Amino acid sequence: MSRLLTIARREYLERVRSKAFLISTFLGPILLAGFMLLPSILMERQRGKALRIVVVDATGVLRDGVEQQLREQKVGGDARFVVEPAQGPDAEAARAAARRAVVDGRLDGFVYLAPDALATSRAEYFGKNVSNMMDLRLVEQSAESALMQHRLAQEGLDGPRVKAVTRKLDLRTVRLTASGEREDRGASFVLALLLLTLLYMTVPMWGAAIMNGVIEEKSNRVVEVIVSSIPTSFLFAGKLLGVGAAGLTQVVVWVMTMAGFGAYGAAATGGMPMPELSPLLMVSFVVFFLLGYFLYGALYAGVGSAVNTQQEAQSLAFPVMMPLVLGFVFFPAVLGSPDSPLSVTLSLIPFFTPMLMFLRITAVTPRKRVTPAKMLPKPYGDVPVVYGPGRHLASTSVFLYFLDPDGMTLEYSFGMEEFTEVDPRKPRTLPMAAESIDTWGSVRDPRMGQLGDIEETKSGASA
Repeated sequence: MSRLLTIARREYLERVRSKAFLISTFLGPILLAGFMLLPSILMERQRGKALRIVVVDATGVLRDGVEQQLREQKVGGDARFVVEPAQGPDAEAARAAARRAVVDGRLDGFVYLAPDALATSRAEYFGKNVSNMMDLRLVEQSAESALMQHRLAQEGLDGPRVKAVTRKLDLRTVRLTASGEREDRGASFVLALLLLTLLYMTVPMWGAAIMNGVIEEKSNRVVEVIVSSIPTSFLFAGKLLGVGAAGLTQVVVWVMTMAGFGAYGAAATGGMPMPELSPLLMVSFVVFFLLGYFLYGALYAGVGSAVNTQQEAQSLAFPVMMPLVLGFVFFPAVLGSPDSPLSVTLSLIPFFTPMLMFLRITAVTPRKRVTPAKMLPKPYGDVPVVYGPGRHLASTSVFLYFLDPDGMTLEYSFGMEEFTEVDPRKPRTLPMAAESIDTWGSVRDPRMGQLGDIEETKSGASA
């Protein structure tokens, strides 16, 4: 045992003392947070600049309404559009002038309403950038709202009043757990995707570290010297434990750092709801990382023992990586319905379990599954059931036989039909068919009926 721990300690210290490990462990979360936050920051800065836009109306009746709706569109409390007046004596001249202004960079875009816009409910947007889907959606909503208010006014209805009556519903999503309720506006999805990606990255990364270590020792012929003094099983187990401990150290540092960034981000954004980092979730992440590492690490070690060079290992490592890739591909289906038969089946496959089972724990609060044994009556502690449970299909009652403390056999029945003394129902003759035969859920225990006569106790009779 001491040799095993010596090998594990050597593998662990060899990796955690390297500069690459220190850089990836402490700078990795910072770079990851940068990659996650930098696009959002740049987008916010870009969106912070209001777009200059012109409304060219060939109908002659919609321009004021569209311009008003565009001025009311706000992002982060600031106006998103600066509406400038159209230049030109008519719609065609204004359209040509707006086109030149967009090309010259004096405008970001313009909305064109054709003469038949009221009849066709169509509008056109011209601009240099037509990939900013959020802004285009705001433009579409503005034109649609102005068009709807104009039609309501033509029908004699008050547009603003109708808008207030038909205001959209703001749905608040609350996640219920055994500890209470918690508002969730997509934070759980982000957390699940982040932790799943972390598992997807770290498990093969540290598995490949074992493979590379095996290949390196074989090429340097160091393994021949080591095997001469210790069993190969000790060498393999020590390498697996040492490299796994180094990987676990890095994962713990990453999780704690990201949790700190998340708490700081929540405080900076004024208490934005953050995903719940429960102790069960953190322990589950560590457990499934270790399970995935030991499974795939053993496979990668097998690949390293079968080849002599890194080039040969790359071709054999791809089939080992495929189950992880497939597990990542299945994550939308599992996240959408964590308790479906497909999700449960996929999460029980060992190659998918580290990712998909953890994803199910992240998506929903695990619930206790009640087994039939836990549903049995236990008046004296553990009750030995000697026959059953069974069911009378004709009456749907349930029964079973168990032993009392003296070893006597008793029958427990539930759902028996009770015949009243006044006006009972008429007796019936059951057909000789499968639906009239009792069904049994176990094999009879030899202790049944060994002492005394079988007594019957009824409980919960139903009419």
